[in-house]
Amino acid sequence: MEGPLGVQIIEEIDYKIVVQRILTIISQIIKKPQMILEDKLIIENALSLLLSCILHKNELLEIFYRFNSETFSELGDLLLAGLLLCPQEKIREEFK
Repeated sequence: MEGPLGVQIIEEIDYKIVVQRILTIISQIIKKPQMILEDKLIIENALSLLLSCILHKNELLEIFYRFNSETFSELGDLLLAGLLLCPQEKIREEFK
């Protein structure tokens, strides 16, 4: 992403929408009783992307804290599900 084109692409991203969508996707997958390999990979990559976005723009942390969805009424429930209830050890480690 070096050079003027890379900078332009990065500046045009609406990070608020990206973070909200990432959290929604994670919450939908984490609630599944069975996970397939693709689900596991999606969550792992989504968590990495989420962390990268928040590190790039610290103000996105507020969106993260205020997250709620149809699946989880608040962020704490999502985090607990990822840390404790997820059947995949790698995903539990990523949440940690």
